[in-house]
Amino acid sequence: MILNKLRLIPRTKLIATTHFMFNDYMAQFVDRIIVYSSSQIKRHHPSIQNKYIYIPLPADGEFELCQSVEPGDYIFSGGGDHRDFKSLIEAVKGLNVKLKIVTFSPKTFDYTGDLPDNCELMWRMPRPDFLKLIAESLFVVVPLQKGRYPHGHTTIVQAQCLGKAVLSNTDASVED
Repeated sequence: MILNKLRLIPRTKLIATTHFMFNDYMAQFVDRIIVYSSSQIKRHHPSIQNKYIYIPLPADGEFELCQSVEPGDYIFSGGGDHRDFKSLIEAVKGLNVKLKIVTFSPKTFDYTGDLPDNCELMWRMPRPDFLKLIAESLFVVVPLQKGRYPHGHTTIVQAQCLGKAVLSNTDASVED
């Protein structure tokens, strides 16, 4: 970025995907910034909004391995940052429905109470196992906390690629 600013590498194009690292000042020295939510573009000064390009987040995974599974008897929820698992757990407490949650760590889980009997918690796992749990679920819930930057996109597009209905909220820039 500094070399571009000093025009030491004038023909080099700089494209960034770590959009949350760039404030409006830094963005002026980058040619393009890829974002995964169109609402992020509106958060920046009009003079640099043309540098931002919205590209839908591609789903990653071996989906063909999970296409022909029979649906199980549970709701799936998973992912890492900025999840509101507490509200989801409280919502299913006492109901006749199973909930399986997969997340990275106790920090991303962020729930300190005892889990109800109908909730199962699993930690980080290989992507094929994660996708299989999605594929075998009745449907997927991605409970997102409000945030400045989008989160939850990966789990949402993975579930959609597996043909699952997805329930989520729009407070986290996932409306695209």
